[in-house]
Amino acid sequence: MKNAQRDPIPEIITTEAEWHRARLQGIGGSEAAAIIGRSPWCSNVELWRRKTGRATAPDISDNAAVKYGHDAEPLIRELFALDYADTYETSYGGAFDMVRHPEHPFIFATLDGRLVERATGRRGVLEIKTTTITRSMQREKWWKDGRPCIPDNYYCQLIWQMIASGFAFAVSSESRPSSFGMDVGTRRVLQGRACPGKSFGKPPLTAELRPWMGIGPRRSRPAWRRG
Repeated sequence: MKNAQRDPIPEIITTEAEWHRARLQGIGGSEAAAIIGRSPWCSNVELWRRKTGRATAPDISDNAAVKYGHDAEPLIRELFALDYADTYETSYGGAFDMVRHPEHPFIFATLDGRLVERATGRRGVLEIKTTTITRSMQREKWWKDGRPCIPDNYYCQLIWQMIASGFAFAVSSESRPSSFGMDVGTRRVLQGRACPGKSFGKPPLTAELRPWMGIGPRRSRPAWRRG
């Protein structure tokens, strides 16, 4: 079959308040790195505290970098659609385009865009990133062994989005204003290349995920992990 991929469960959300409530019912793509200690912003214990109502996430809506990313996202998406019009059909489901895994609905993702590969009909996720690189340590996260790469926490996010959506691939479109020069690029992640020999149809049964899968108490504090 040309496009034999499973369909995720769409979440019908119309307001930002509904979106924030829906996010408490599981783990989203931007949170995936935290559960395995790969997030520079949040430990797995802090994520657990937020999900169980013991803490609230800080309000970063007034942060300059967050504002820049929010305002730049539609422009980067439009530019991507123009640059890759022959390769992908690009669509946008709105600011609250949340999908959940049909068997494990605690696995969800809010998509920046949806792609259809014109040559194969396969569906993919579009993820848009903006970051400012002012130090060599920051640049090293995007460039290793002489080649461009995806930072670990963003890579985890792409993998999680493919798990949630059931789509065959993910593309990261990035704008990186830098002291080393403006760098805009794309990175494509395929199921088979991300985890050779494995499908993203079912999530890995790890200790971090077991409580969310209904195996053991969700309110039991996990072992601490931080990247």
